[in-house]
Amino acid sequence: MEIKNCKKLFQTVFALMILILFSFYFTPVAHAGWNLTFSDEFNGSSLDTTKWSTCYPPDLGGGTIQICTNNPGLELECYEAANVTEGNGLLTLTAQTQSISSCYEGGGTYGSYNYSSGMISSYGMFSQLYGYFEARMQLLDGAMYWPAFWLIPANNTWPPEIDIMEDYVGLPTIYQNWFSQTTGEETVLSYTSPVDLGAGLHVYASDWEPGSITYYVDGVQTNQVTNSNVPNIPMFIIANLALHNSGGFVSGSSVYIDYIRVYTKVSNGGCYATIPGPNDPIPSMLCSGSQNQLTVTEAGTGSGTVTVNPGTLNWIGNIGTASYSSGTSVALTATPSFGGSIFAGWSGDPDCTDGIVILSADKDCTATFNLCNSASIAMTDSSDPFGSITAAYVGAASTDTIKIIAANQQEDLVFSGKNLTLQGGYDCAFTEPPTSFTTITGSLTIAGGCSVSIGGIRIR
Repeated sequence: MEIKNCKKLFQTVFALMILILFSFYFTPVAHAGWNLTFSDEFNGSSLDTTKWSTCYPPDLGGGTIQICTNNPGLELECYEAANVTEGNGLLTLTAQTQSISSCYEGGGTYGSYNYSSGMISSYGMFSQLYGYFEARMQLLDGAMYWPAFWLIPANNTWPPEIDIMEDYVGLPTIYQNWFSQTTGEETVLSYTSPVDLGAGLHVYASDWEPGSITYYVDGVQTNQVTNSNVPNIPMFIIANLALHNSGGFVSGSSVYIDYIRVYTKVSNGGCYATIPGPNDPIPSMLCSGSQNQLTVTEAGTGSGTVTVNPGTLNWIGNIGTASYSSGTSVALTATPSFGGSIFAGWSGDPDCTDGIVILSADKDCTATFNLCNSASIAMTDSSDPFGSITAAYVGAASTDTIKIIAANQQEDLVFSGKNLTLQGGYDCAFTEPPTSFTTITGSLTIAGGCSVSIGGIRIR
């Protein structure tokens, strides 16, 4: 244990020395104007889980199960949350020798692995269509290491893909590839650096525009592509340390990330005439440039909460406000109060309705929460270790919905050895908290004209 702790201390001190001694010259990237839309400076003591997860989204490319590896048979690692650490101003992704029998998030079986490593993904928390994406990283040299900083579609499909930086043959050469949105064809673009990318922190970036991608290292253009098949859908961020091939592996090897930032280009001035470099003040979404206000109102007979990403709403009563630099993309999330309310939808300005607002002007959005009606059928299972079970219905007449809910929404809802009957002249549908499954051991009876749509419920 002491040897491991000393090793970690040495790695941290070494990384900080690298940060100070190897800050190479950064060339500013100038355009009409930029606003910051996302950033993580990794200045905390642990990963910000409101911005990042440590696995791929469910079945990358389509599916329902969250898998913590990619390209089984080609990649040798399973990603583990413990291999992602934050401290001393750096995020560290560490690869190590470790025997892993399953590579699902939360269990299951998906092959066995002899190595673990670290990754971060902004899936479900941040995505953007076009803009300037950058990460300041220290890479690893060696044919077995495969670090990357890349983008894939927010709707969890594939292709397309944009590889801002990928190192899969060993330094000093990196790759800045992209995959066509229509054909999936890969265009391979390489760059051989005149400096050692494994000996310090360097900025890897792409300026993604309609029909073009321009790549940069330390602010210097390295590649450019113009093509009608360049991706044109919102994409999210992945940074990872994969492993492949064999030989040259040292357990405990790490990739370091100083920051990840995303900007959007605006035509009405913007906060930054040039992209800030690593030696400039840390950029902010609240700057001296043009500002727009987002106003969110919580309405309806029920209750709930609204959160935004990026930023935080300042609430006075049921009205929350936040100011952003003009052009910022803001994601709205409405969460009804558990066990009594439902989210009925967004209203207000036209682009409020999909939960993504572009602050090109002041915007007003309203989230409506309605109460569930009193339970037409109800049951209480005091022997259930997870708490009471209730059934409630929502809406009226032929559009009614049956909700089966548990007192503790983090637990599975289990009907053990019991029979459940739903009856009535209305349509019925099961819903449940997204973090749990409902298991019914016994029988489920549908009577009185109910049609039940079952999603996520296991009947055994």
